[in-house]
Amino acid sequence: MYQEQRLEKILTLLEERGNLSVREMVDALGVSKDTVRRDFDCLSQRNLAQRTHGGILPVKNTTVLGFQERQKELTEDKKKMADLALSLVKDQSLLFFDVSTLMLEVSQKLTKSVTVYSHSLDNALVLSGKEGIDFHLLGGRFYSKNRFYYSLHEAQLLQHLQFDLAFFGAASLSQGVVSYEDEEDVAVKQLAMQAARTKILIAESDKYEKHSKYILSKIEDFDYWITDKEPDPDLVESLKDKVTILYDGRIATMSNIRLIISDIDGTILTSNHQVDQKLIEVMPELEKANIPFVLASARSPLGMQPIAHKLGLHDNPIACYNGALVLEGDRTIIQHPVDKAEIQDLLNYLSTDYPSVSVNIYSGKDWITNELDKWSQLEGSITGESPIIKELQDTVSDSEAPIHKLLLIDEPEVIQDLHQKLLSMDFPQTAFYLSKDNYLEVTAKHVSKEHALLEVAKYYDLPLEQVMTIGDNFNDSPMLALAGLGIAMGNAPEGVKETANLVTASNDEHGVAQAITEHVLN
Repeated sequence: MYQEQRLEKILTLLEERGNLSVREMVDALGVSKDTVRRDFDCLSQRNLAQRTHGGILPVKNTTVLGFQERQKELTEDKKKMADLALSLVKDQSLLFFDVSTLMLEVSQKLTKSVTVYSHSLDNALVLSGKEGIDFHLLGGRFYSKNRFYYSLHEAQLLQHLQFDLAFFGAASLSQGVVSYEDEEDVAVKQLAMQAARTKILIAESDKYEKHSKYILSKIEDFDYWITDKEPDPDLVESLKDKVTILYDGRIATMSNIRLIISDIDGTILTSNHQVDQKLIEVMPELEKANIPFVLASARSPLGMQPIAHKLGLHDNPIACYNGALVLEGDRTIIQHPVDKAEIQDLLNYLSTDYPSVSVNIYSGKDWITNELDKWSQLEGSITGESPIIKELQDTVSDSEAPIHKLLLIDEPEVIQDLHQKLLSMDFPQTAFYLSKDNYLEVTAKHVSKEHALLEVAKYYDLPLEQVMTIGDNFNDSPMLALAGLGIAMGNAPEGVKETANLVTASNDEHGVAQAITEHVLN
């Protein structure tokens, strides 16, 4: 057990019993008397306990650890701020946590497997004992008023790190400047700012009326500002395109989003495979705001166009076959066909080793198979399409017609065994991935919704920061993570939600319409 873990346990027992002796803690902690005495001395030096002969007493007028009572005083608005901060954290991230009551709330709720650096005593006490969290305390002299440590040598360790996210509280936001009460505290924060890819300010709006001595930066130097209510419109306008302002689960810089890319199945379609009526009603508002809504799916053009038409998206691009083919009306604007030589090898392999597998080839709007087996009939009943019956070898040997995707269907155990075999074989230009437990998709190597996001954003000449993506499954996760604002559906698996910035309602609860209303149009 590390010292900070022992200190936390000692203080918990001290609160319960009112006093502790060295002998008691030797038995409770399983350590030597000298170790307990050093722990007691440490708590006394930090003004967390009063040293007595042979033991410790609580410090008068002091609550245990400080954070417990402060946590109780947190308003619901502030708890929402902490939840917004947590929504930005992904597994395996390298994080910096500042010293603040709000960050204590974040620390207590944090469950992801991450690495955290902090100079906060309270963060240390909360995080050092959590499974899956690799916590590093920047030590040095202890500053009891605001409960942090500082030494120049320890702080300089931050120069050798690159944080995925760094979170900062604020004592004051007066005149758009982020400032604090302690010069040493600011020195640590400055190094963390320089070492962070994404910088997040988490500070209530009332901090705008307060004044502090030591300046860290301007609000606009942060990537996100999480606050408790919508800031003044003039302030929002001044920070437009500089910082994303999050409050009450919403984004204040609404005009920042200029393009939306959405999955179809499990996202805009209900569990009954119907287009969400609320989403249909929202579409004219997006058109009025000149914000394109682009569908991205593994489906074919014929499977996507009726859905696009129901939404009134007659002229918007659609990214078919997960981005292997992007159409604007009947015009191809982007395409990535498979390598026909590798597909020929694949067909030969399937015919000898997996003859039961249903092979379906997609070329533009055409769906081609060599027989109408039970799997192709089932697929047709789902999509409403009818295949062209043709020898597959003829389609592959055709030098002109590009092939955008193959769909291989069989029993789950067969398809999953085939998937593993193909991943170990030499197909350098071809990608294989499961879209269902018995559906194996085959595309060009670099085809993905993530790549489609990059290409469609480039087509509209927009930075990724101005793109919102929405999805519900693991093949959506890369585009959710890459976009400026990634929205996971409420019905998405937890692993997908973790890659997104925010989570909306489910596909049966108008989740996409809600996300657009709250984060784009509001």
